[in-house]
Amino acid sequence: DDDVMLSRTRKRFEEPIAAKDGAMSWIETIKTPVFNERGEVIGTTGIARDITERKKGEEILRRSHEELEKLVYERTRELEEANLTLKKEIAERKRVEEDIRRLAMVVQQEAEAVVIADTDGNIQYVNPAFEQMTGYPRDEVLGKNPRLLYAQEHNQAGLEQLKKSIRAGASCRVILHNRRKDGRAFWNELS
Repeated sequence: DDDVMLSRTRKRFEEPIAAKDGAMSWIETIKTPVFNERGEVIGTTGIARDITERKKGEEILRRSHEELEKLVYERTRELEEANLTLKKEIAERKRVEEDIRRLAMVVQQEAEAVVIADTDGNIQYVNPAFEQMTGYPRDEVLGKNPRLLYAQEHNQAGLEQLKKSIRAGASCRVILHNRRKDGRAFWNELS
């Protein structure tokens, strides 16, 4: 019964104390009232211990926690900004992809033949109008040079003019005498 009474009234304190040289220390005290047989407090018992190192550790942890919280806040802001930038880039990419899709649809449906060649002159793309005009299926011309279309009496001067314009990054129009896959000749204006 006395033990229950003692434990219910026990108090714990942490207090800073200054030494004569001005150095700060921390002590922890546990104070317990002492009662007589009538339940009156007749004194106090106490235990004191130096907790300076623990308090220093707690302070280091507190500062580290604050620094970590600051870093987390800053990193969260950076991530939010990066996320916003990424969302804008995704929206822009979707817009560009939609523009490309529309352009591809227009080129696919164009009534005029469209040929895209690489810098070596090898065919990379032809639209359906090209297939109708020349009789060559797409798969047969991809990777090949458009020379396969030249008729025997082709316009060499026009081809030279075309090559010169392409190298200069300029546009030009030439009329070429070409042949279909079945050998029939046809004239076309190339720009």
